[in-house]
Amino acid sequence: MDFPQVLAAIEKACAETQHPSTRAAADQVLINFKQSPNILPACQYILANSKTPFVQFQAASGITAAIVREYGLYSKSDIHSLQEYLITYNLQHPTLPWVSRQIYQAIAVVSKRGWLEGTEQEQDVVYNQISHLLSMGNHEREAGLLLARALVDEFSSRGKASNVGLTWDFHYKTKNSFEERHLRLIFEAALNVLHSEMQDLLSNPAQEVSGTQKPLLSTSLIILESILHWDFSTSSQPVLAGTFADEDDDTDKVVVYPDSWRTVLVNAEVLKLFFTLLPMVQADTILMHRVRQCLIQLCGLHGSIFVSEEATIHHISGVMTGLLSLIHNVATCSSDECLRSDYTDNMIAITEMIRQLLSYHPIHTIYAVPEKFEFLNQVAGLTIHCLDESAKMPEESESIMGAFDELLVTWVKLVQDSQNTILENNSTERVAAATSLLQFFHSISYRIVEKYIDTRLELAKFSVMDEEEGDGFQDWDTYGDQLIAITALARLDPQNTLHRLQNLLHGRVEKFQQFLNTTTDGDLPEHISFLLEHLHWLIVITGFVFADNNVGEGALVPEALNELSKTQPFEQDQLVNIFSNLMSLLSSVSFESHSVQSISCSPQIALSLFWFLERWVKAYLFSNPEDYGSLSPNLLHAYGEPSHGGKGVSILEFLIAKLRINFVMWNADPDVLSQIIILRD
Repeated sequence: MDFPQVLAAIEKACAETQHPSTRAAADQVLINFKQSPNILPACQYILANSKTPFVQFQAASGITAAIVREYGLYSKSDIHSLQEYLITYNLQHPTLPWVSRQIYQAIAVVSKRGWLEGTEQEQDVVYNQISHLLSMGNHEREAGLLLARALVDEFSSRGKASNVGLTWDFHYKTKNSFEERHLRLIFEAALNVLHSEMQDLLSNPAQEVSGTQKPLLSTSLIILESILHWDFSTSSQPVLAGTFADEDDDTDKVVVYPDSWRTVLVNAEVLKLFFTLLPMVQADTILMHRVRQCLIQLCGLHGSIFVSEEATIHHISGVMTGLLSLIHNVATCSSDECLRSDYTDNMIAITEMIRQLLSYHPIHTIYAVPEKFEFLNQVAGLTIHCLDESAKMPEESESIMGAFDELLVTWVKLVQDSQNTILENNSTERVAAATSLLQFFHSISYRIVEKYIDTRLELAKFSVMDEEEGDGFQDWDTYGDQLIAITALARLDPQNTLHRLQNLLHGRVEKFQQFLNTTTDGDLPEHISFLLEHLHWLIVITGFVFADNNVGEGALVPEALNELSKTQPFEQDQLVNIFSNLMSLLSSVSFESHSVQSISCSPQIALSLFWFLERWVKAYLFSNPEDYGSLSPNLLHAYGEPSHGGKGVSILEFLIAKLRINFVMWNADPDVLSQIIILRD
């Protein structure tokens, strides 16, 4: 093979790929070259003699393809010499980052291809080279980290391995072997580099912090983040041969780390390192993101990696201490700071850390942490802060609501875990811990629910002003999970929640009725449009609080509401009074289709009311006392069967009459008609 001639042909092809008229033919030349036999010497010659980055890139990718295809034709000494050559080349020849990454990838592929056939000593070759490079100067340390990054990516099962035609079984076995032999060692090496970089930042606080200016910091973080999201064999789910996880799935995966990682991960100094580093890299959004992702994983440590309950409590305590500072920073930011592009990302990351911390430990363990109530109080404040900010910044409300959802899910899980601990007849000590926490959750639940209602009403105004068409989904579907979670908190303090809903509904229903009684032209002033949107959301929230959407089983009045109703005189029963208020609204918006008032009525209000009734009827109308230990006499009297002294028949007659009127009134609106038919059935 004439190497100079090959070099000239490859350089010509690379140049021609830049022109549309010659690109296809040039690409074919490059493909044919990579598929040619025995091209390793030619690729090395091209690397040594070409100054063109794209040509260098093609030579490196050619080595990758050739070594996979022809690995058996080379001796082990040839393979090791090739790896040494490529490492030396990158050290001695300044190249563009994407070229050097391709060369390091080639080294990693060479290592992986011979992994299963090699001895332990042969498997250690590249790692030993990394260790040697990391013991030298900054230039060599950077090369060592880049090589380590390539190695981690190549052995990973998270969608980063090269597409070089190797079997799924080969990838799986090499991943597990590499994981067992070298992964933790590389993690510790990257951690040491990160620590030294942080010490440098502490000693020289005025220096610029960016991935460009601090490559050792940046690359070590990339490695640490990748390893913390590693798909460990101890936590792997059953998979089909030939399938690999998507890289995008990393953030959703719960990683269970092997017990052998205990000394490096269950380490207060490691936790402190990342919490200390976070504010130091805030000028660089990419570095900031990587530190946050590492912290999210460390916050979620759980299971047998902790040697004892005391170790678990100590870890949770350290995380809570670190998070308290982060929560304070985001919860006390100024309005201008909250408008920064990274504010929302930071908020979401912190809420993910909180969810990770509190989701995997039993209630009695969380209760044993000294900082628990201080921490939970701050989390409650952050929850309310999320709602405040989403109301102030409607353009960011969806993102900030995402952070709120993280916290809401966490609150509900803590509440349910506490309730289950009490119900499962645990030890007296554990029941006492769960009871104490449940009392705390009761004390903060209404604050969150009240702020949620206020926020929904505030955002409703912006919804009215938004002229874009909806997505075709109803709010009770779009926000169903969120509303179910809010309902769980609302029922911890049902009296205050119902009192708030009752007052808001009463005032708005009365205002709308006054408008209907005085309107003469059917026009809707802006303030009435706001009022209608408020009524819609109050009906939706009330519907979730009043009843669950039981599918395939009999619906019951929620226990917390039934118990509350039993403590109230009939005339002051909140459930009865709120329902009466809503039925008063239904009467007010049920007109003959030719009336002036009907023009001012909202199909959304009609739809929301009939949706509410669909849920309500299943649980309340003609409730069977035998389904309850003790059904509230108020509910039995207001909605029960005549045989139980109830007035349910009159309610049914009222509803049938209103269904008939609205069926005619909204005959041109398919959504309302569909909901009426569902209710009728």
